[in-house]
Amino acid sequence: YRDLAAGQIDAAVMQKFVKGANDTIATMSQPEKIHLHFAIMELEAWWLCMYTLLEKIDSQLTVAFIAQQLGYDLSTLDAETTFFHPVATLNKILSLVGGSYEKHFSEVASIISKMTFEDISEVLLAENSPRCNSFKRFCEDLMSY
Repeated sequence: YRDLAAGQIDAAVMQKFVKGANDTIATMSQPEKIHLHFAIMELEAWWLCMYTLLEKIDSQLTVAFIAQQLGYDLSTLDAETTFFHPVATLNKILSLVGGSYEKHFSEVASIISKMTFEDISEVLLAENSPRCNSFKRFCEDLMSY
């Protein structure tokens, strides 16, 4: 992706990857049983869309504080289409309170352990919000079972 998109978020390149995966699945014996979901750019983009989760990591990490310090209003932007490298963005945010994030298993587990249904619901129920469409599709697919 980095080579094809030249360091930029490119919807056409993303769609090329998704189409390639779906075309491969379509050739399989039971394609209806396989559902792939892509976290557009990285899984951490989904967490940035769940900005209430950040306050659970540290109470100082409010939307207002992050916007004041870094200029990112996480309540209005779509992390999937804004941040080319969400891991680096999450690391910047956590560094505001002396933390860090390098995608180690223990860090992922720690963040996920703080996630609640309310964090997820806030993203899913946000009216007229383009935030995290791939996450919304993933959740809708899960709920269909």
